[in-house]
Amino acid sequence: MLENNDKDIFPSDESEKKRAVATENTLDTATDTETENTLDTATDTETENTADTATDTETVKIKNAPKSAETIQKLKKIRTLRIVLLTIIVLCGAILIGMIVRDHTDSKPEKAMHSAVKTEKQIKAEPKNTNPVDFATLHKQNPDIFAWIRIPNTKVDYAICQSTKDKGEDYYLDHGYSQEKQPVGTIYIQMRNKKDFSNPVTVIYGHNVHSTGKMFRTLHNYDNSKFFKDNPEFTIFTEDNRKLTYRIFAAYDSDDRLILDYYNDFKNPSMFKEYLNEIQKNATKKNYDAENMATKDDKIVTLSTCNEVSDQRFLVQAKLVSDDKMNDFKN
Repeated sequence: MLENNDKDIFPSDESEKKRAVATENTLDTATDTETENTLDTATDTETENTADTATDTETVKIKNAPKSAETIQKLKKIRTLRIVLLTIIVLCGAILIGMIVRDHTDSKPEKAMHSAVKTEKQIKAEPKNTNPVDFATLHKQNPDIFAWIRIPNTKVDYAICQSTKDKGEDYYLDHGYSQEKQPVGTIYIQMRNKKDFSNPVTVIYGHNVHSTGKMFRTLHNYDNSKFFKDNPEFTIFTEDNRKLTYRIFAAYDSDDRLILDYYNDFKNPSMFKEYLNEIQKNATKKNYDAENMATKDDKIVTLSTCNEVSDQRFLVQAKLVSDDKMNDFKN
């Protein structure tokens, strides 16, 4: 029994050899596995790095690739478009500033002119039949001023001018009330019309000033049928102390013919009749008051301004319904 136990505690040389060989094999296997895993990891890392490097290189190549002729052409167009848009913005800004400066300059003589005219509120406080316009003061500013037109619920509240022969028929088309050169002009009649409004047709011209609504811009209110019905009359005050009241019977778009030229200043009564027929034909397409249509015995005032279309005019037609004598202007 003692011998068998000794064998278990102290192994023989043969057993020791077998045990050593087994241990060596185990170590070799572990070493090979670890080495293989290390090599695999290194290979994967190197492959991944190589792939990333290749991808980055390819991206750089794409970014630096020469652009096609079509792409270059598109870029040029975009660049040109940007330049054009920038130029338009700058020009619009310059025009807007110019209009503001111009309107500010134009307002000075207009303010001086309006200071010589009493408002509707002031007129009501005055004795009846007193001229609200101080023409003596206006003549000092401009002797060509001979009348004043006032249309309720519009901005039309201006002096009317008529130029002299030395200045030309349409001098006030581009001259202000102080006779300075300006694009908005003034309200005026031509020399072929009489200052007393005794012609069969008197044409009063005024610009359609979009930026400020000045001159005859607000005549276009009569495009609206309700406004046309609610505001049927306007007044003209004259330098010889007359108050002329006109009833509007038509407002419509017309062609750009010069009315007085076309109808030979209405020297022939048949031309006046033809004109009345023309008014009726055109006005029925827009705003027209058939009950108050002018006849061959009426005196007509035609208010003429530009339309949105270059070869058209917007006309407001009215007939004289009363001619009242007034007293001199009173301070």
